[in-house]
Amino acid sequence: MKSEKKFNKQIVKYNAFSSALVSMMNNWSNTVFSDENKCLQMSILIGSLLEGTLQLFLFVYEDDFLKSKWRIWSVDENGTQVNIDYNLIKTRLKSVIEGLKNENIINKKQKDDLNEVISSELKMRENGRYINKMMLGELVMFFENKKIFDIRCLDDENGEKSITESMDKIRIARNNVHVFTESSIPSVEEITENVRELCLILEKILFRVRCLDQEERYNAFTEKVLSFPSTMFIQIDANNNILSVKQSSEQNLNDNKD
Repeated sequence: MKSEKKFNKQIVKYNAFSSALVSMMNNWSNTVFSDENKCLQMSILIGSLLEGTLQLFLFVYEDDFLKSKWRIWSVDENGTQVNIDYNLIKTRLKSVIEGLKNENIINKKQKDDLNEVISSELKMRENGRYINKMMLGELVMFFENKKIFDIRCLDDENGEKSITESMDKIRIARNNVHVFTESSIPSVEEITENVRELCLILEKILFRVRCLDQEERYNAFTEKVLSFPSTMFIQIDANNNILSVKQSSEQNLNDNKD
């Protein structure tokens, strides 16, 4: 990972958002705010935590992210390398803008603004995106475009929906951070569903992050599997020899019956 110092700072902020979300959930009934107020705060925290989680995933796989050439023009939609003369593009566009200024179609301030926008856009198109500059909408778009979680696994009343659909629903709810937005504040039931889906997304990402060693992955996986009632987990080796057998405890069975 190239940006380790910056990454560590982001982790501190990520943990703060996680703690804030857990604290709000634990103290839901003890706060004096209205349900609408709490739902607004929760939707912002859930969306921010999702955004941070997706960025965290990309930071862990930073080399792979850079190889994807996201938003870079020098790679076409088929992944084929193409030659782009960015300096020529910038020179031609600036010449057009200068011509508009000379014809008094735009003023100097407008000319400078356009040149700044063009320089910034071409820089991004040549060098790619910085992970920490990607907002939630673009992150969801990236994960969907690259089919990182191209699976349908989150159940709802109408069948199954993809992880990216759930991400986008959380994104729309998080947009309530903007006062003049068309999206409505989620209900308590919708917030509960968004928290559930966030947990499922976090679970999917956990098992794709290679910074966890094999033993941590295995322990986390078996703990999850054995949390379900009437579950038996059999570990086998490459030759199909049984290495261990684990079964849900009576406590787990009783907890799931309540």
